[in-house]
Amino acid sequence: AAWDELVRGTPDADAAGYKTLLAEGEAIERFFQSEIDRLAQSRLVTPVRLRGEPVDPLQARRHGLPTLVDGECAWHAVSGLGINASMLFASELGNRLAEQSGSFGLVWQYGADGEAKVSLRAAGKVDVAEIATRYGGGGHPNAAGFRLPFARLASEILGK
Repeated sequence: AAWDELVRGTPDADAAGYKTLLAEGEAIERFFQSEIDRLAQSRLVTPVRLRGEPVDPLQARRHGLPTLVDGECAWHAVSGLGINASMLFASELGNRLAEQSGSFGLVWQYGADGEAKVSLRAAGKVDVAEIATRYGGGGHPNAAGFRLPFARLASEILGK
């Protein structure tokens, strides 16, 4: 019903309702972009590390490579920037953080079930879909995601 009213109130580009919708949409977009700017420059942005290519832990240590270890498995640690923010901002804010970091941006949100929902974005230098599969997720080379227990996010990815 709401969509029907919207269509009836905007029969063509000269209709007052159409012009009002455009103006309101532009205001919403300006506010959204200002929030992206504010969040991307805030102290909430933190360094994060994700599982890159599998490596032999002894060889990695010998060569001074940053690694993430889980039991007997080890991965080259890929560094990026992350932030705890609403998933409403996942795409645009994730892209901004990917640009800032030069590798990937990570936006995470704590869920009521104790799990973190993680959204990854890349600017072509890192395949975040490949990384997401190492956490049970998936996606595309420049946009991917996964879920994991918050404690694991804090210890492995945030390094807390």
